[in-house]
Amino acid sequence: MQHLIFLVDRDVSFSILVAAECEGLGYLVQTLNSPEDVVRHAERLRPSLFLINAHERANDGSRWYDLLRNNRRLLHTPRIVLSDCGSDEECVHFLEGGADDYIAKPISVRELGLRVRAILDSPRRRSAPRVRIGSLEVDAAGMIAWVDGKPITLTAREFRLLEYLARNPGRPVAREELLQEVYPDSTSAGLRTVDTHVCRLREKVEPIPDHPIYIHTIHKLGYCLSLP
Repeated sequence: MQHLIFLVDRDVSFSILVAAECEGLGYLVQTLNSPEDVVRHAERLRPSLFLINAHERANDGSRWYDLLRNNRRLLHTPRIVLSDCGSDEECVHFLEGGADDYIAKPISVRELGLRVRAILDSPRRRSAPRVRIGSLEVDAAGMIAWVDGKPITLTAREFRLLEYLARNPGRPVAREELLQEVYPDSTSAGLRTVDTHVCRLREKVEPIPDHPIYIHTIHKLGYCLSLP
């Protein structure tokens, strides 16, 4: 899947150069300049990376960053912070706040492109992650899941369903999408099959299956795995 980058910077000329460099590396780039647009579009399009200018008039960049940091659906999306300031205090502030990289401007677009590629295409990013949501932990590489530190027994299909939801924490996932991603090799599976496996999954991961705290039903859409 092609990576989508959200570039958040009011410097139009610089944004054009950055977009051209990133697109030349094979990425898609969406340029935005409104805090509300950033969050709204990010929740819908799920970008792979945010490039944020954090030092602008009215401190807009920091406001964008804080909106993203406080949004649970976007919490795990990598962020590179660009700054016209470049102070040690600001660098520490953003790195301690979860930024993957902090870059003081001016910077060559070539170097910036290499830093973007280092984050998006690193072996760590490509490897199957271990995801923790509350007391639920999912190890995609080992095909193992735990609740409260205790391993739970899942069928391969149940694990694939849980792992897909865990890779999209906080995002409502349509039943049709789950059907396509979890059952691509099945010709007989239908939407009711998804519902049945979710029901069985809840019996294994939820403290009270009839009142789920992890796997939530999204009315007329599908399911969402989120923090209790």
